[in-house]
Amino acid sequence: MITLCAGFGVSPAVPTIALAVVVAGNYLMPVNPTVMLTYGEGYYTFGDMFKTGIVPAIALILIMAAWMPFIVGAIGI
Repeated sequence: MITLCAGFGVSPAVPTIALAVVVAGNYLMPVNPTVMLTYGEGYYTFGDMFKTGIVPAIALILIMAAWMPFIVGAIGI
């Protein structure tokens, strides 16, 4: 991401922050090591995880959309 932004002449701060928040909020798929362990043991199905994760994922998207203009202004980009 940083190399791509540098190639286009864009500051990599905002896309990197957005990417970090999205990766940290993995509510829809079992990509976190802790979640992978419990998913692998069969405690729940992929459908269960998706159904319970859709509301937090939508909330995260809305928070990111509202928060990003402020952080861009604070960073000065």
